Amino acid sequence: MMNDNKNILTQCFFNNIHKFVGITQQHFTLLTCDFCKTNVPQCCKSKWVGYSCFLYVIPAFFIPGSSFFSDILRLLYIVQGPIAHASDYIWHNETHISHGIDRWFATTLVMITIYLCSRYLSFFNTIYYGIIPLSSLYLAKIASTINDMNLYNISQTIWHITSPISCCLVYYNIYTSGHTL
Repeated sequence: MMNDNKNILTQCFFNNIHKFVGITQQHFTLLTCDFCKTNVPQCCKSKWVGYSCFLYVIPAFFIPGSSFFSDILRLLYIVQGPIAHASDYIWHNETHISHGIDRWFATTLVMITIYLCSRYLSFFNTIYYGIIPLSSLYLAKIASTINDMNLYNISQTIWHITSPISCCLVYYNIYTSGHTL
């Protein structure tokens, strides 16, 4: 009985690793070869997904410092909201350049935020602030691959809400720890 449970856990672990690798490969393909392609489920538009995109503007007001880097980072967040809205709502089921631009902006902002959090705060904070947004993004990617409209809309909206909140908390904590960017 105990060996059966270990086998089930091992199989579940490797199936999820396989899914993660597949989704990561798909993301890199969509960043390059299929730049303009959409990968959202073929469904009606979700106003929750569309309007929650504008929450990405909020972290721009929490970025500490007045350097060239912090100004560029603010600009990236300010532009990310309308780009995400264009990709996830306006042209959500159509081939359009906004999809590739949204992916590049989102990927860049996630990587920068992870780097800054781990540099100025801690590895623990990086996991703490990233686990819910990145898990919901991962779930949205899975929903896209299985064409599950409801799961996609819910998890993508959660990604759009929790990711900017986490970014605000990271930048606020960087500021309160006495650092500027």
